[in-house]
Amino acid sequence: MMIQRAKMIKLMQGDVDSLNAKGYNDSLPVDTESKMNSNYPTVQVDGKQVREHRHIMEIHLGRKLNSNELVHHKNHNKHDNRIENLEVVTRSEHKKLYPEIGEETRIKKVFFFDVDELKAHRKSGLSTYKIAKIYGCNQTTIFRELKKNGIK
Repeated sequence: MMIQRAKMIKLMQGDVDSLNAKGYNDSLPVDTESKMNSNYPTVQVDGKQVREHRHIMEIHLGRKLNSNELVHHKNHNKHDNRIENLEVVTRSEHKKLYPEIGEETRIKKVFFFDVDELKAHRKSGLSTYKIAKIYGCNQTTIFRELKKNGIK
């Protein structure tokens, strides 16, 4: 673990000479660098695979990161783990900075409404809450649909 820690510290200090053409860190033993689900370099720490950039930031801060803290790569290269390229942000801060991240993986239900049917429900005095229950969606979805179609 001591040799690996020393190499991690060198990398934190900007030793990017050890990055190969693909941006992987060749200075770490080959068996400790693998790919997790999104191709971030990982290292073995106390018997666990952890993402290299999170480990580097934890060493830099001198504490464990909490689950709401993300380590953001400023230059968007997930293999450039120099400390000056990393910053800690909360999940909400990161989402505000990059709303497009995860767009394709978000699940969105699509509802199709018969406008005449919606009008009939409203005319009969049903609330948006009760109409939402009928369609199996939330009240906001009904409110938006009513507004979009000019239904009061």
